[in-house]
Amino acid sequence: MEALKANMGSLIVGTIAFGILAAALIRLIVNFRRGKTGCSCGCSKCESREEP
Repeated sequence: MEALKANMGSLIVGTIAFGILAAALIRLIVNFRRGKTGCSCGCSKCESREEP
């Protein structure tokens, strides 16, 4: 219990960093499944190009 108290700050920061990383990864996976992949540069041969 003493070790937990001594490292509480590191545990909180690590948990927040892990949460941000997990959220970014989930967003990438969701976008990939929806077909929103690519660089979004708008070039004519790009798969992610949106048609008007």
